[in-house]
Amino acid sequence: MVNPILGFGGQKVNPTGMIRLPVRFGDKTKFKSLEVDFLVVDVPAAYNVIIGQPTLHRVKAIVAPHLLQLQFEMYDGNICELRGDQRTARKCYLVSVKLL
Repeated sequence: MVNPILGFGGQKVNPTGMIRLPVRFGDKTKFKSLEVDFLVVDVPAAYNVIIGQPTLHRVKAIVAPHLLQLQFEMYDGNICELRGDQRTARKCYLVSVKLL
């Protein structure tokens, strides 16, 4: 049994389960793959998944939210960078505000 977690609105949410899925960070040529455990919750949200600190630590990732940027170390020691899109982030935010 999984303990309740705190939702975005401050309410307690009881996860319905857990699933382990393969996740690939990067693009077609520069990537790092690993299996990640996800809690499954039944709540309206603009996000499909939320990557937590333990996973970011395993990937050796650095996140710069204000830049919509994630950098991580690849298997060969090189650094790979992922960038978000400001317009898409804004749309996601507006959807999440409407859901609350």
